[in-house]
Amino acid sequence: NNKVVKILNQAFMDCPKLGGELDLSKLDDLVEIDYQAFMNTPITSVRFPDNEFTLGTAAFRACKLASVIIPNKVYQIGGSCFRANPLSTVEFEPRKDRKWLMIGDYCFYQNDYMKNIKFPDCDLNIGKETFYGCRNLETITWPSDERNVTLSSGSFYWCPKLSMTRLHPSISYVPD
Repeated sequence: NNKVVKILNQAFMDCPKLGGELDLSKLDDLVEIDYQAFMNTPITSVRFPDNEFTLGTAAFRACKLASVIIPNKVYQIGGSCFRANPLSTVEFEPRKDRKWLMIGDYCFYQNDYMKNIKFPDCDLNIGKETFYGCRNLETITWPSDERNVTLSSGSFYWCPKLSMTRLHPSISYVPD
């Protein structure tokens, strides 16, 4: 019985014929999509499995993703994971647990298509320059007030259209 547990680093990187929808939904044993696994491929959409797994660093960097739905059992999104994609929509499935969601450094770096982001109702750690240069980002919807949110340096730097009426109350320090 062969099971895909991990898609190894750079496994499909630079595969020009790997385009359209990538359906990973039947990989019930998957625990990780590793470093640059699908980087620089013409994938336009991806369907993830329902089990708990990690999205590795730059796993989908420089693809053609216009939207992505992050499953509720993904607790770690690696740095630069979705960098250089034309993402207009990033949706997080509703959470049913108290586990932290870690969004890595530069994850959505310089995305000019994203206009709003609605975080799931969970404890949240946003990495260094995660939304840096998202010049059309206008609104953020934070998790509920009883959740914890931490920001790293430059998390929302150079987002000139971003309008916030309030910060999340658990943020006690806003880094430069």
